[in-house]
Amino acid sequence: MSEWMHDWQYEEEKSVDIDLIEALGVDMSTSPANMHDWEYERESARDAEIQDAISERIQDLEMSSGHGEDELSIIFQALTFISESDALARTFGRYIFEIWKQRGSCTDEEKREKERAVQVIGNLLGRIVRDIVSSDVHEEFDALKNR
Repeated sequence: MSEWMHDWQYEEEKSVDIDLIEALGVDMSTSPANMHDWEYERESARDAEIQDAISERIQDLEMSSGHGEDELSIIFQALTFISESDALARTFGRYIFEIWKQRGSCTDEEKREKERAVQVIGNLLGRIVRDIVSSDVHEEFDALKNR
């Protein structure tokens, strides 16, 4: 088909489609508001709110005295989780023993071994505590959502 010829059949099909869409009452506006994915926006906002709540809880735990009910509950849950896993319990026990062995460390090598053991215990507990806090926050948000 040459440039100057018009495809009337295509125009007619397009016209029928537009008439059908208008008859159904569908908004055909191409404004940015109609193109926006509001469901994704709501989910993204909810995810950001959950992440902020998790960060705030962890920050509260870091700044607390460690003697509050919430802190003790989370540490109890973390230690229970460790005790239920043979691999985690062995790792935890091994590095606690390493810290105990190096309690009177004098040399730089002994101090490095002790610091390494403390780092491993901290990383182990940190991941578990973050998972517990994250799970608690997700449960709270889901409970609010389902009301």
